[in-house]
Amino acid sequence: MSVRLILLYLKSGKSITSKLPESIGCNTNIFTKLSLLILLFCCFSCWNIHRKTKSEPANYENKMTHFEKIEKRKIRRFALYKNGILGLLVTDQSGPLISTAGPAPEGYPMHPFLSGQARYTMFEDEIRNALESSQSFDEFIEKLLQKNYDAISIDQTPMPDRIETAYRIYKGKELKGFIWNGNGQSSTLHQQPEEGQFVFNFAAITLYDESAKILLTKSLPNASSFDKLITEIKNTGYTLQSHIP
Repeated sequence: MSVRLILLYLKSGKSITSKLPESIGCNTNIFTKLSLLILLFCCFSCWNIHRKTKSEPANYENKMTHFEKIEKRKIRRFALYKNGILGLLVTDQSGPLISTAGPAPEGYPMHPFLSGQARYTMFEDEIRNALESSQSFDEFIEKLLQKNYDAISIDQTPMPDRIETAYRIYKGKELKGFIWNGNGQSSTLHQQPEEGQFVFNFAAITLYDESAKILLTKSLPNASSFDKLITEIKNTGYTLQSHIP
């Protein structure tokens, strides 16, 4: 509104310096228009700065503010944890299966729909059994979730061997996702952002059920710390259960 009034004022040709003494010896009409143009430029600059500041949530590590608009990866990569211990790094692309025991004489076996690196010897048999009974990458991940593994999106930050604070997210008795208090990328199992996108410095969420996307589109961007995010999640009607017994 203020910008429109300024433009109308300029068009009218009225002088804000009509009361200046003639002894100043300047063209008051030109002086007035120049002053109003400067004022108009300042108003526009302030509005633009306010707009950009308002649109970018605090503690957000990049300029992508809407999860739905983020381009998903073509090849997904997840770290699987159980009881706070890193058990597997897995990619949904054909490749080798790397054991903690090292390669056989003929090398590592190749798998048709995924590649993986075991990270904890005690979990290998359980992971192998789940893989042998799976027909797809998604089915394999689902079987591991049923065995109390949880998935974290692999981004540019190295995955820790152990995590200390993490929770499973439930709606009633239905498992909806996972949250931990590390610097990481938030994702769903099917919509994983490109590396470097949707990264927060205080928490990361992986959703197992797309119906819980409000946690990524609203709860996470609105929070400024892990504790505040936990409160946001509970206020949305979800419950939390510790990932670590």
